[in-house]
Amino acid sequence: MSRFLFQLTLLIVVTVFPVRDTQAAEFTILPVSPFESNCWLEVMTGTIVPGSFVREAIPRCETDTSGHSPNYGSRVDTSAIGRSESWQFWDSESDRPALGLDGAWSYQEIHDVAAVQALANGRVIRMDGTIQPGDADRFESFLRENNLLNCLDDEYCPHQNVLALDSPGGSLGEALKIADMVQRYDFPVLIPADAVCASSCSFVYFAGYTEYESFFHNRRFIHETGRLMVHRPRIDLAERAFSTGEVRQIVEVLDEVKEEAIRQFLQARIPRLVLLQMYETASEDLATIPLAQMTGFATVIGSTALQDTLPDRHGILSFCAFQYYNHSGRMHPDLLKNLEVRDESFATWIDKEDFLCFGARLPDNGWVYDACHDNFGYACALMQYAENELPAGSFTPDGEFPTYGALLASYPGRGRHDLIRAALSWSGAFADHLPRWVNVATVPRHYCGALDIGAPQSTRRLQAALNARGYDAGPVDGMMGGRTVAALAAAASAAGQPLGDTITQDVLRVIGVAETDIDAMRLCQ
Repeated sequence: MSRFLFQLTLLIVVTVFPVRDTQAAEFTILPVSPFESNCWLEVMTGTIVPGSFVREAIPRCETDTSGHSPNYGSRVDTSAIGRSESWQFWDSESDRPALGLDGAWSYQEIHDVAAVQALANGRVIRMDGTIQPGDADRFESFLRENNLLNCLDDEYCPHQNVLALDSPGGSLGEALKIADMVQRYDFPVLIPADAVCASSCSFVYFAGYTEYESFFHNRRFIHETGRLMVHRPRIDLAERAFSTGEVRQIVEVLDEVKEEAIRQFLQARIPRLVLLQMYETASEDLATIPLAQMTGFATVIGSTALQDTLPDRHGILSFCAFQYYNHSGRMHPDLLKNLEVRDESFATWIDKEDFLCFGARLPDNGWVYDACHDNFGYACALMQYAENELPAGSFTPDGEFPTYGALLASYPGRGRHDLIRAALSWSGAFADHLPRWVNVATVPRHYCGALDIGAPQSTRRLQAALNARGYDAGPVDGMMGGRTVAALAAAASAAGQPLGDTITQDVLRVIGVAETDIDAMRLCQ
């Protein structure tokens, strides 16, 4: 055990997260898989690729007459694995199973299937309650007494069972020791439906990853109704006078808590934004990490996909903004400026970068989406066929295909959305379903205070102001069409505020939009 963990064990009375429940954690084995009753893989979003190879490789809805998955609870070891299984690779030298290689394109696919197989067929170990001193030793004993370590070699456990977490937190030192076991034994971790993993429990969750031949693979899952909550660590001290030596020791422990937290974040490849949220949140409060943000370091499992309901505009902004953030590590204002949500499609893009996030409602498939960047999907590739339709001069000087933003800008509003629907229709079964949780996603805090001019209610206010000043913006319908844009440009130019790439509050003021209406256009008001 490291010096840090040893010190935390000695000083555990002062290094705890604030919790009300004092009951120690309980470990149980669920009698059935929580996923056996629905086709949950259809709405996986996040760092595990929800592509067709996973959908085809994993049986999702096959149950026996008792309603239980036929493979649930089977130990994954030499005696239980058949050599004919497509996801399985057999090491002829040791005559033991290993990670599957047949037909795989990458290590990503190999590890995806192993992790998802654990969810589909592995036993689920549930940890409930407050994390207390001694729980790590109890957990280790529980695993060994119930023969729950599916290790093919020492600390090589690719087909491991699943640790499901529902805990308000507790002892940080004990949580870190449990996290160490999760990492060593390659446990996939899960925050189940309606469960909460808060405070020090988050460090157990972050430990859900594996590294194989220098390849990092996330093994973190969360149901769309689960919650991951973080806050700054706190020390609870007895009400008495402390000596100078004790104060010095407490300060040293606080410093080491912070250093260890940062080390854990870096090693587990948790985005810096989550670490900032942890330390910006007072120890007596809790911050919930949005599901859209979690897709950057976990896989979100939905019970159903979004079907006929129009996606919420704020939810789409959150979804697409974190698609970009997870790729680039930053937010971008163009994603709000360019966001268009219509009855049958949506899109947003970055003008001078090759990033596009778009979706459409297909008659037999509900809402599907794609996000185009360096590793674009099928719909993005199919959209490039539209280059044959581009007018002369659309290409870059060296003949390169223009950015997605330039492509969409070359089409009129209705034609743009026709192109989006066509590309997603062409991609067929390869298009990914838009998860239902998008409609409850909140606006990323980076956009709070920004003007959402493209929102229908904002556009109606703008159209009403333009018509009142004698500029013909057309019917007050909430649609930012060519007529509205022309009227806006004319009004802004006449007022000495030529319209640029972005409609600012100064432009709105000079064309007569009331201050109360401008405030109502701001996000997070």
